Formats: sequence, C-alpha cells, structure tokens
Amino acid sequence: TSGTYASKNVGSSILVSTSLGSSDFSPAGSTNLSNYVLPTSASGNIGDITVRPLSTWVGGASGNWSAASNWDVLPDLSNVLAVSVPTGKSVIYDAAAGSTNLGSLTAAGLSIAGGALTIANNLTVNSSFSKTGGTLSFGAGASAGITQASGDLNLPAMTVASLSLSAPAGAITQSGAIVASNLITQSVTGATLTDSGNRIANFNAANSGSGNIALINTGALSIGGISNSGGGINIDNTGAVSTVGAVTAPAGAVSIVAHSPLSLGSGGVSAASDISLTAGGTGAATDNLTLGGTVATTGSTSSITLLASHDLIQNANVTTGGGAVSATAQTGSIVMGPSSTTSTGAGGISYTPTAGNATLSSLNAGTGPIAVSAGGNITPVAGFSGANLIGGEATIVAGGDVTLSTRVNVLNVTAQGTYSITDLISGNVIASAVSTAPATVTDQVLTTVTATTQQQVVQTTEQTQPPPATTAIGTSGSTLLISSTQTTGGTADTFGGSATSAASSSPGSSRRRAP
Repeated sequence: TSGTYASKNVGSSILVSTSLGSSDFSPAGSTNLSNYVLPTSASGNIGDITVRPLSTWVGGASGNWSAASNWDVLPDLSNVLAVSVPTGKSVIYDAAAGSTNLGSLTAAGLSIAGGALTIANNLTVNSSFSKTGGTLSFGAGASAGITQASGDLNLPAMTVASLSLSAPAGAITQSGAIVASNLITQSVTGATLTDSGNRIANFNAANSGSGNIALINTGALSIGGISNSGGGINIDNTGAVSTVGAVTAPAGAVSIVAHSPLSLGSGGVSAASDISLTAGGTGAATDNLTLGGTVATTGSTSSITLLASHDLIQNANVTTGGGAVSATAQTGSIVMGPSSTTSTGAGGISYTPTAGNATLSSLNAGTGPIAVSAGGNITPVAGFSGANLIGGEATIVAGGDVTLSTRVNVLNVTAQGTYSITDLISGNVIASAVSTAPATVTDQVLTTVTATTQQQVVQTTEQTQPPPATTAIGTSGSTLLISSTQTTGGTADTFGGSATSAASSSPGSSRRRAP
C-alpha cells in the first residue's frame, strides 16, 4: 500500500495516512506473518521529513522565486538548506514566495521585491543586488558578501554580523542603517555611509579612484585600515575610535572625529592635504587623543590639527611638508614621547594645553614660528636631549614654571613661575632670579637676536627703571620678553652683568659679540 504525509514540509512525527483498513492488519491468511510485528490498526502511523540539502535554479536569465518551474525543487518555507543561482542568472524574490528560511544563498543576481527572506549563515551575491520591498534578515553570526559588478551599489538597511561590499565599477551608498560587527568596503568612485543609524564595530575600506570614503557611526569603532587613492577620508563617530592599520589618502584630506577617545595605532595617518584628528566632546576625563603612529601630510601648505578635550599624548612623529601644526588639549596636558618629534619645514607650530602642562621633546619649525602656551608647566620629556624648540621666533607662555632648551632667533617668554631656558646657539642659560617673596616686575625687556654670518647683534630696549637686585623676575604674573643670548640678574641697575656693561647698552644702542 502507499502512505501520504499530512505535510510536505520539514518536520518530525508527521502523520502518515494509508489506504489500509483495520481488517488489513489481521494476521489471518498468511503463513509468514510470524516473521513480522504489525500494528493492530491503521491509525498512529508517523514519519519524519528532513531538509533538502540544495535547490538549484533551472529557469531563464531572470524570473520569480515563487515559480516552481524555475527550480529543480522549489525552496520555500524551511524545506531547503542551501540555494544556488548560477552565473548569468538573476532571481526576483517576490511577494508570492512568502517566507523562506535558508542556511545559505549563493546567487549571481538577487532582487528582493516582497516576501520575507531569512538567511541563517551566509549570503553571497556575485553580480547584482537590489531591494525594493520585502524583508531580508540574518541569523546571529551570519555573513554577507555583496558585489555590484557594474554601476553603484546602494545598500538597504541591514543587520548582519559580517558584511563585505564591493562596487568594482562604481560607488557604494546606503538607503538604510547598517548594523554589523565587521564591515569591509571596496569601491572605485567612493563610499558614502552616512546614515545616523549606523552601528559598526570594525571598519575596513578601500577606494581606488576618485571620490571620498565617508562614515557616520555610533558605538566603539575600530578601524583596521582605510586607503583612498583618489579622494579624502571622513570619519565621524559618536564613541571611542581606535585605528590598527594605516589610514592613507595620498591625493586628499583626512578627518577623524571621535566624540570620545581617539587612539591612533602604529599604522598612522598620511594624506596629501589637511589632516584633522579630534577626540572629545563628552567632557569626560578619558577624552584623550593618543598618537601611536606617524601623522604626516605631504602638501606644501597642508596643515595638521590635533584636538583633545582632555590629554594629548604624542608617541610618534608629526610632520608636514611646509604647513602648520596645531595641537590643543582643552582640559588636560600635552605629553610627547622622548623619541617623537614635530617638524614642519617652515610652517608654524602651536602647542596649547590650555589648563595643563606641556611636556616636550622636539618642536622643529625650521625658520617658522613656534608658540607654546600652557596653563601649567612647560618642561622637557625625560630621556630627551637637544633643542626642544627650533625655529625663527618662539613665544612661550606658562602659568607655571618653564625649563627648556631652544635654538631660535627670537625668544619671547611670559611665565608665572620660575624659568630656566638654555639657548643652544650661544650656550647661555636664561634664568629667573631667586627670591623668597614674590615681587612685581614693572619693567618689560624686549630683546631680538639676529644671527649673521660673523656675529650676533643684540638690541636692548629698557622701559622705566630697572628692578632692584632683590626683585624676583618672573613672579606674580610678570611679563618677560627676553633674549636667548642674555642672562638676567647681576649687579643692581644692570641687565645681565656689571654696571659698566649695562651702561654700554643704553636705549637704542647695540653691542656685538662673537657668535
């Protein structure tokens, strides 16, 4: 006899009906029945149906999923584990297909127009993808790789653990938020992923032509590496950002904003145009900018801007091809590593820990200006020897003490505490007087040192009366604009030595010495 399952769908303990009646199970009429154990009635027959391993598209170049004639076996509900659509074929998942649950789907082309398609493990689309309706969902831990062989790839809202997007002849855009643990993009004319709902944990991107790589994201973000040969890179993340591999834009600019800490890995950041790295915005003491890799721009006027809400920690070199470098720590300090340097060729350098200390290795502006303004102390980093400031003119402002070595032509100092500055051009040490009680300095001394081939010319201008010998220079908010070739202190009514030498430096006069 034959049996009929109550359902064609995958399941266990499915009722199987037969054409046998009760009398057909009687042992009478056969001498071989003792070899068998038979049920006593036709009721209670059950069977199992397991999932089909694979369904393959046999239809034309394109067609609807719901048409059974397009398949060797129609993949519907949860009856098929995997689906394959061969090269050159494209399937439309239509509303009539209803709900389909698959383990994996590999298709040359896939267009979702209706229904509900769920993929537990893996989706691979090799040539074309679109979504105009219906839903596409994934199981926990699933992955998806989507390639748009020609034109642009526009991705709908998608939540998947691992996502790889490729547009080898166009750009990548999105019409809905991406939620993914890992996202990799490859494009030719840019990747613009700026939906405010993006929640991406790890990001890698490459663009081989013109156009920018742009990402707006929320949550802790790790950047494995970004390269854009023809455009710029713009990352705006609400949450901590860390980079692992290199971030490079050899023909454009780079901007990374973390509304939280930003930590740069050993791969560093390089660009042809401006570079801007920003950490902070939450007001937390952890909103630090940490540079663990080189930051370099090659443009002759391109600048580097470093901004931290709290501390700025520089453990790698920062260089420009002639543009300026600006580094700011709004509520914390700036700390350079002993082997890190900042150099600009001739561009200006500005280091400003507004409320904290500046601990410096080398700031080398070539012939350009340098400005260091700290709410606290300005000191060299332990383990560094050499000139902390190299440039044409240096302006130092400190709310505390200053201890530096300089190689500059013009030095301007304003210090609330004591200072000791070694001028490596002349070998002189410029130091504040020692006093047990603060005193107000009523004089300002402006000295300009001009280096020539054979000599240095020192011009000194004095205003009002010089301080008595007991006055402590550089205390109680004094303003000092002081020569890098002169030493303060000495005999009363003099500047830097005896009464005789002071007399020879009367206002408007100049004196010469061997360099």
